[in-house]
Amino acid sequence: MKIILVNRHFFPDRSPISRLLSDLAFHLAALGREVHVVTSRMRLDNSRVTLKPYEEIYGVHIHRVWTSRFGSGLLLGRGVNDLTFHQATERKLLKLVSKGDRVVVKSDPPMLTSLVAGVSYRRNAVQINWLHEIFPEIAIAAEVHGLSGWFGRQLRTLSTRTFRSSFVNIVPGESMRRTLVEERGIPPDRVRVIRDWTDGREITPSRTDEENPLRDEWGLRGKFVLAYVGRIERTCEYHAILDAADRLRGEREIRFLFIGEGSQLNTLKKDARKHNLGNLLFKPPQEGERLRWSLLLPDIHLLSTHAGAEGYILPEGFYRIAAAGKPLIYIGDKQGEVAHWIQLARIGTSVGTREGLKLARRILVMRLAPERLERMGENARKLYRARFSSGRALAKWIELLGLEDPSEFSGNGDSENSGIGFEVE
Repeated sequence: MKIILVNRHFFPDRSPISRLLSDLAFHLAALGREVHVVTSRMRLDNSRVTLKPYEEIYGVHIHRVWTSRFGSGLLLGRGVNDLTFHQATERKLLKLVSKGDRVVVKSDPPMLTSLVAGVSYRRNAVQINWLHEIFPEIAIAAEVHGLSGWFGRQLRTLSTRTFRSSFVNIVPGESMRRTLVEERGIPPDRVRVIRDWTDGREITPSRTDEENPLRDEWGLRGKFVLAYVGRIERTCEYHAILDAADRLRGEREIRFLFIGEGSQLNTLKKDARKHNLGNLLFKPPQEGERLRWSLLLPDIHLLSTHAGAEGYILPEGFYRIAAAGKPLIYIGDKQGEVAHWIQLARIGTSVGTREGLKLARRILVMRLAPERLERMGENARKLYRARFSSGRALAKWIELLGLEDPSEFSGNGDSENSGIGFEVE
C-alpha cells in the first residue's frame, strides 16, 4: 500500500500549507511507509525557482509535474495555472495509483479533490480530502467574479458529490465541519477535525524584545508594533487596519507592519499610499530564524478574515501566533471560531471587519497595560501546547491512515505538549 499526497506546493517550499504536508510526508516515511507526493515544480515562497521533476528526499518520492507560471495577480492566469496542474496531475496519478492506496488530497488548487476522485474511483483507492478552505464558498465570500451564479453552483454540486463519495474529509476546525455537515449535507461520519499545527521547537517565545535583531534592522526599536504576518490574499480583510492606522497617525510610537506577500499586496500598498500612512511598513516573508524573529517582533499580532468567510476557512496564522506566545487582535466574525478561542483562552480581543475606530481604541487601551499583554502571551503559548502541537495532530493522521498504533508515535519533539485538556490562568 502506497500513501500518495497531492498538493500544488511541497518541500522545499515553506509556505504554511506546504509545511503541513511536508511534515506529514516525512514522518510517514520515517515510519517506513512508502510515500509519494505529486506536486508542481514551483515554490509559492520563491516564484523564480524551478524544482527538479523528480527527487527522493528523506525517503519521500516527490513527483513534480509541469504547470504554467502566470503571475498570481492575474485571475485568468491563475485559472490557466490551475488547469495545467490539474491535467498533469491526473496523468501522473493514473500511472502511480493502485488498488488500496491511500490518496490524501489537499484543496490547492481549487477543485483538485474532484479531479483526483475520478482517478481514485477508477483505481479503487481510498481518498482522503484535506480541506483548508471550502470552495467555491470561500471565493464567493471574497467576491471573486463569476462564481456567485450558475457556474459557482455547478462547482458546489460537483465538490459536494466528491466529499460524499470520499472515505473522509479532514478540516482544521469545528466551524468548517459544521459547514460541510449542515450546509453541504455531508454525513457526519465522513467529516473529521484534525487541527493544523506548527513546530513548537522552531517557533518559541522570547523573554525579551531586546534581543530581536529585526527591531533595529527595520527601525522599530522603542516602537509599539502591531503586525499582520502571512499571505495577503482576497480573504484578508485589511480595511479596518488601514482605518485604525489613519486614526492613530498622530501616535508617534505606534507602527503597523505587514510581513508577507500575496495577490492583494499591491492593492493594499496603493490604499496605504492613497491615505499617506507613514506609520505603516511593508516587509517580505521571512524564512528560517528570521521567521521566528518576525513572529516575536510585534507587541500585538493582527489577524483578519474577509466578512462572510467564517466557516469556509480558518486562518493558518492563528497557530503560529499561539506558538510564538503573543497577544492577538482578530478582525473578523466576532461570533466565529477564532474569536471563540481568543475569548476562551484570554489571548486578546476581536473586532468587526468595519470597526476601525474600535480597533484603534482597543490598541490604545492594550498599549497601556503591558502586564496584561504579557499574560495574554503566556496564555497563547498554553493554548498552542494544549491544542495545536504537531505531535498530537500527526498521531491522529497515523490513526486515520490505519498505520501503527499512534501511541507509539513521538511526533516531532513537542515534548512540552504532554497534558490533556486546556487550562489558562
